Amino acid sequence: MAAHYARAIREIHPDGSVHLAGWSLGGNIAFEVARQLAQRGTPVGVVALLDSGLLSPETQLREEDFLPLLTALFPGAMNLDLEEIRQKSPADQLQFFVDRASQAGIVPDDLNEIVATKDTPNAAHVFGVFQANVKAVHEYVAEPYAGDVHLFRPRDQGKTSNLFDDPLLGWREVTKNTFVHDVPGDHAHMLQLPAAAAIATKLDELMQQSFLSK
Repeated sequence: MAAHYARAIREIHPDGSVHLAGWSLGGNIAFEVARQLAQRGTPVGVVALLDSGLLSPETQLREEDFLPLLTALFPGAMNLDLEEIRQKSPADQLQFFVDRASQAGIVPDDLNEIVATKDTPNAAHVFGVFQANVKAVHEYVAEPYAGDVHLFRPRDQGKTSNLFDDPLLGWREVTKNTFVHDVPGDHAHMLQLPAAAAIATKLDELMQQSFLSK
């Protein structure tokens, strides 16, 4: 994914510096795009990771880890334990995911209509992409990046794993400097107001600083 994005960016922006930002898995992708572009000689400015964590290559993805992840993405919406979810039929599990994702604003409301009309291939595709993204995060092995990284952490987010206790969410070993910025909200809602406004203001400030330092 990162290689594809890096090529696309240079096709439409062949000269000059590039700023990159990504939320959740998107932050991991933004980091890797920045590393690949810098390796090719492209000037990279701001690299912003919006609550993105770098997992250890030794971390194994287990089914038991899925519930805390759903809880992080859909805060306040979880009312079933993993065993109850597991006992649901595939169609009901899909509906459970879509309901919670819709409530959190992660997928559009009309996806619920798709499920309600039994157009499950499209809804199942969304769920499949979600699962593939989770797998990609766990399998990604980052190489060092020589530039600075800005990590935005939502102050209302609860703990989902031991990585949460690391202020830099695992990026320390592969970055030159990682600067942490606290913003309002939680993981699921940090791209909505008021967190989005705080993030936009800080990004504007960082990009201005990057421009003046050139």
